[in-house]
Amino acid sequence: MSYEYIRYPVPLGADSIITFTTDFGLRDPYVAEMKGVILSGAPMVKLIDITHSIPPGDILACALTLERAVSCYPPGTIHLVVVDPGVGSERRPIAVISNSQIFVGPDNGFATLAINESDYKAYLIENVRAPSGRVSHTFHGRDIFAPACVHLARGGRLSDLGEEIEDIVKIDVRKPEVSVDEVKGEVIYVDHFGNLITNIREGDIKGLDRGRWLVRVGRKWIKGIRRYYSEVEEGDIIALIGSSGRLEIAVRGKNAEQVLGISPGNSVVVCRL
Repeated sequence: MSYEYIRYPVPLGADSIITFTTDFGLRDPYVAEMKGVILSGAPMVKLIDITHSIPPGDILACALTLERAVSCYPPGTIHLVVVDPGVGSERRPIAVISNSQIFVGPDNGFATLAINESDYKAYLIENVRAPSGRVSHTFHGRDIFAPACVHLARGGRLSDLGEEIEDIVKIDVRKPEVSVDEVKGEVIYVDHFGNLITNIREGDIKGLDRGRWLVRVGRKWIKGIRRYYSEVEEGDIIALIGSSGRLEIAVRGKNAEQVLGISPGNSVVVCRL
């Protein structure tokens, strides 16, 4: 792969926004290094941290985070994503545009839930130069993705980065089994508060009387699907549709993952009372 230097003949985009989503945490200088590269090439951009607390290598958690966050940003926002357990391998560096949002990161399915599967364009990132002139095998975020973001923030074309491709990687996110009397799903994510987020969306139970349904998670049965947390007493288990539009299981004032001993992959069933 060739990493030839892209020259930037266009003026800086003062209104460009670049977001960061990584599993780097905040202890090490990795995020700061990427921001330094970007600000050195495009000092007028606005840098926004979505999160640096994705569980290490958890691509599904990354995809779920982007699904929620990116729709809040204006058209043309650039999303730099580094949750990259395959860094240094044959996995490809890519840039994708969909729904007027641009994603830059590894071709490992991180954007699966944030893009329109029938309306996107993807490009290999081939024509960028690492700040030091040499691409690290373990830090493509700094040496490939950040320079690509500089190019785009300064008005460069996606097609300048490399050839257009069609077969980007998408992760398999299991869908619930929906019938007249029952919906079978599973926990797919645990948030900062320990709430259990499922793959059951509000639309899967839309039009049904929430008060006449039971939710089973593990060995626990929960009566009804509530609207907000304070409908139950402190320490009680509650099922509700969270702000993500997905069914959540929570324990008011406590960590549901710890209290219930439930983690991603555990089944959740919604059935008629």
